[in-house]
Amino acid sequence: MQTLTSLYTELSSDKNRWSYYPNPNFDIKGTWNNNDSAFAFITSYFEYAGKSQCLKDQRLEDNCRYIKSRATHIISTFLLGVKLFESFGIKLEPSDERNMNLKYYWFLTCLYHDIGYAFEKSSTCEQLRMLQSDGLDAIQEVADIKYLHEREFKTFSRKEIDLYLRGRAQCYQGRVGCIDHGIIGGLLLYDKLRRQFEISWKRRTWTTDCRESFLIKDECSDRTLHLSNKHYDAYAKAADAIMVHNVWNTSFNEYVDRYDTQNQIKKHTCEGRISKENILCFILAIADTLEPLKRQISLNDICFESITNGFRIELEVDDTDHYDLTDLETWVAVKVNTSHQKNKKVFAISL
Repeated sequence: MQTLTSLYTELSSDKNRWSYYPNPNFDIKGTWNNNDSAFAFITSYFEYAGKSQCLKDQRLEDNCRYIKSRATHIISTFLLGVKLFESFGIKLEPSDERNMNLKYYWFLTCLYHDIGYAFEKSSTCEQLRMLQSDGLDAIQEVADIKYLHEREFKTFSRKEIDLYLRGRAQCYQGRVGCIDHGIIGGLLLYDKLRRQFEISWKRRTWTTDCRESFLIKDECSDRTLHLSNKHYDAYAKAADAIMVHNVWNTSFNEYVDRYDTQNQIKKHTCEGRISKENILCFILAIADTLEPLKRQISLNDICFESITNGFRIELEVDDTDHYDLTDLETWVAVKVNTSHQKNKKVFAISL
C-alpha cells in the first residue's frame, strides 16, 4: 500500500496519466498542499482548454474564497479519481464518437464539481424563496443561466432534480436552506460551456465553416482548438455527473414525502444505485466520498492499493469517527467490506 501523498506524487509526475492535452504548460505537482496553488491549477486547466468563461462570473469572483477553500479537496478528488479509473480497469484513453476520452470528461466534471459552493454559501433569502416556489424555472434568474436543456438530466429526471433543488432551498426544522452546490454547479458548467461556444463561433478561423466543425486560435495558449455543436452532449454529460454527486437518497426521499403531494415522483432505492455503466457519476461519487482533506484528515494518514475490480483503503482507527465508507454501497453499486488489522481500519471496495 502507499499513502495518498505518495500516490499523488507518482501520478503527477506523468502528465499523460491525468492531462487530456499533451504537454500542457501547467503542472499539478504539489497543488494538493495549498489552496491558492490548487485554484491556480484549476484556472490554468480551463484556460488551456479554451474554456476560461467557465470561471468568469461575477458571483464566482465575488465569492471566490468559498471555491478556494475547496480547492485542495478538488485536486485530491481529481487525482484519486484517475487512480479509481485504473483500479476498476477503466481505460481513460479510448476516444468516443466525439473524439473525446475520459480524461476530458473527468477534467470538466471533477475540477468543476464544487465550484457551486460560491452560490451555496452566498444564498440570499429572496433567491431561496424563488427556488422554493419555482425550482428550476427560477434558476435562470437566480444564477443568470441562459442555457438550460433537457439533455442535462440524464441520471435523474428534471422533476427529480427540481424537487431536490426546492427541498434544499427550504428552511425546515432548524436547517437553513441553500442553493445546492451540486445542482447549481452542473447547470452553471453547461451554461458557461455553451456561452464559450458562442464566443468561439464568432471568432472562428474561417467564416465559411459550419457550427458542426470549426477551428479557432486560442487567445491564452496560441493553440488551434476544434469546436463542434455535437459537443453539447459532452457538456451535458459532465453537468449531469456534477448535479448527481450531491443528491443523497435519504434527503431525496424526505423531500418526496414532504413536497410531492401528487405522488408523481418515486423514492430512490438501493436497486437504483449509481452503477459502473454510469461512469462519470460512479467515479465522482466514490472519489468525493473517499477524499480525506475535506474531513481535515491528512493524505499521509490514508493508504491505498488496487485490488481485483476495486481497491482497499487503510487508516488509523482514531480517524474512523470522521471517515466511514459503509454508507457508500447504499447509493453506489459497490460492495464495501470493513475489517480491523491491529490498530488499522480497512475498507475493501469492489464491484
